[in-house]
Amino acid sequence: MSAHDTGFLTAVPAPDDEIEGLVAGVAPEEWQILNTREAFYDRHDVTETIATDPAPSARVAVYAVPLDGSTMPHSAAPVLLSYVDVVIQGYLAVFGPEGVRRFAETTDGWDDAVFIDDRAAPRYPRAQLLTAEETALVDTTLAGLGVVPVRA
Repeated sequence: MSAHDTGFLTAVPAPDDEIEGLVAGVAPEEWQILNTREAFYDRHDVTETIATDPAPSARVAVYAVPLDGSTMPHSAAPVLLSYVDVVIQGYLAVFGPEGVRRFAETTDGWDDAVFIDDRAAPRYPRAQLLTAEETALVDTTLAGLGVVPVRA
């Protein structure tokens, strides 16, 4: 899988908007491993924009699609359903069903992207097994956004 054949979700600059997420500690010696894992994204320091209690004691970064759009979803770079499954499963675990709803409502590009249903043979390297309830939530969320994944 390369940055040119798969589309990814991303955070985009929007000064008046907020996104829900987690701040995870990364040991200094582990940054290179994380940078390699997130190689399709650019790393941005967002320490000064984080609203947490207490304030972060270390630098905080977010990984986002490069501004050149090289990993933005389009017909030749579809979004994998196995990837969306992981993202929504994570939002559900941390922020509950309302967090999934907020994520769906505040994420752009649902109507611009092609989604590939690769659940039978996941192409996303960190694909996870979802429960029947989680799968139904993903499917219902996407249907509510007008997304109809194409079978792989």
